[in-house]
Amino acid sequence: MFIIIFKLLFLFCFSKLICNIICVDIHNESEFIQYTENDKKEQILNIHGEIVINSIDTIIPAIKNITIIGSSKKESIIKFKNNNEPNIVFPSQCEYIFFENIHLIGNILFVDNKYINFKNVIYNGYFISEHTYRELDSKINIYECDFILPNISQGYEVINYDMDIYNSTFFGNDVYDAVMVKFESNMGYNNTIFINLSVFDGNYHNSAIHSSYSNTTIFTSIFQNTYNGEKLKGGGALTSINSYNNLYNVTFENNFSRYNGGSITFIDTYSTYITYGYFYNSTSGLKGNIFSAYGENNESNVVLREIYQYGNCTNHKYNVEGSIFSLTGPGYIYMKIYYGKNVCFGDAIHIEGDGKVGISGFYVEDIYSKYENSFIKTSNPETKGPNISITDCLLKNIYHNHEFYSALLISINSGIGRFEK
Repeated sequence: MFIIIFKLLFLFCFSKLICNIICVDIHNESEFIQYTENDKKEQILNIHGEIVINSIDTIIPAIKNITIIGSSKKESIIKFKNNNEPNIVFPSQCEYIFFENIHLIGNILFVDNKYINFKNVIYNGYFISEHTYRELDSKINIYECDFILPNISQGYEVINYDMDIYNSTFFGNDVYDAVMVKFESNMGYNNTIFINLSVFDGNYHNSAIHSSYSNTTIFTSIFQNTYNGEKLKGGGALTSINSYNNLYNVTFENNFSRYNGGSITFIDTYSTYITYGYFYNSTSGLKGNIFSAYGENNESNVVLREIYQYGNCTNHKYNVEGSIFSLTGPGYIYMKIYYGKNVCFGDAIHIEGDGKVGISGFYVEDIYSKYENSFIKTSNPETKGPNISITDCLLKNIYHNHEFYSALLISINSGIGRFEK
């Protein structure tokens, strides 16, 4: 019995000793800088109260495993006064970086780190993270956080990292043509971005995510109030290039793009699956109110199941090619069960080139078009034209306004169109 008590006492004292060695209480600016800029193997910085960093010098830690933690994100605050440049640069020596229970105001640069973790953090600022060599295990986790962009064009950049976003909210700023999250792989390997139970609000100025060469999975999340201008040339909420995509139970609301894809633009995507997609007031200025798929070097193949679209025609002023969706170039669109209401004002489905479209269970009511538009319209065939097949279709209340003759239902200058029961 005495031996057991002695062992427990020894373990308790040893753990306290280790904690005292690696744990440091931080109360002010000088302590934060002093204990951040060292080369220890491990350091835990306990943040007490609000710490204002007035220094304009960039902090460069060299700690292998660093944790910056507070008592709560309301009580523990780190605020950098100079927000024009990165305030902290974590070089490759910092392999593991943790932020937890804290409110952080400032900008961060991550370079060749293995693991970056934000948990229960309010973050006012931007970060740029880049792996300059191929590292399959590098990852960024964002759990239960609120990320708020500062009023500059720079957003969050993730290059050659995997990333998980869970139960978090991203808020945009007042700068037009800014992207909240830019996710890119350029090492010949598609990194993975996984988003679950999260909200992206573009503040009617920002697009949400621009991804290239990625594996993108999004579950039960919301993209709202996003904007993509002529400069970015992408979808209102999402732009996906040379990527694999899987979206399940995702809501898009009040999204707008002056380019293609009111909510989403797919460019040369390898495969995309959207199941239970909800689109409210999704508008494009050019092509595809809910999405636009464009194949230039690869076929853009999109498979959709149970898609719901609710438009707003009151203030709609765009004669769009594809008030539902558009397909340009080689590619395949398959949709099973679609319900749409207030679809306006151009062609509902626009196919340019020789793409294939198959739709089963297609129900649309209150369809508005004008000029030389048809419900389905094709253009610029490359060889034989598109192949279109629609099964089990109900179109209700079609309103067409044009001074001259134009086909109401379908206009094909080359190709095959079939409506089947």
